[in-house]
Amino acid sequence: MRVVKLSGGLELATTFRMIVVVVCLLAEHITPAAQSRVAYAVFEGQPANTFVGDLRRDGNLTDGPRPTFLIRGRRRPSPLPFSVNRGSGVVRTADVLDREELCPPAPDWGTSGSADPDSEPQCQVNFEVSVTTATSSRILRVDVEILDLNDNAPTFPENQVSRV
Repeated sequence: MRVVKLSGGLELATTFRMIVVVVCLLAEHITPAAQSRVAYAVFEGQPANTFVGDLRRDGNLTDGPRPTFLIRGRRRPSPLPFSVNRGSGVVRTADVLDREELCPPAPDWGTSGSADPDSEPQCQVNFEVSVTTATSSRILRVDVEILDLNDNAPTFPENQVSRV
């Protein structure tokens, strides 16, 4: 290891400069462009194999060599209710989606403090896809909102009639 003396008694090792160069080269692969995000929405109750989106088109991956798409390890929900075609990047439903199963409703503790008591919380399934070509690799974050169909019978409080 060769040591370079700088003014003020500071020493900078050539090895350190090499590390800085390597980190700078690797940083190119960790830029926001390499960490793209796409968002889709699909209604619950759609049959299996329903088209959700095209990662190649929506992730701006149409120029250059054709990439390979691979779902990365994930935790919840398991199994993933979507499939991604390895060659085309097309996202499809793997089964019929049930919003209440994927995102169980929270207990009804009342609506005090809520700006809109009729609004439902968003149900979103997130996963990552590794996009690889012969010359590059990146991670694509996929967010799929499961839209609610009004498939549940309404419930009303007990009948009350009051005279004014």
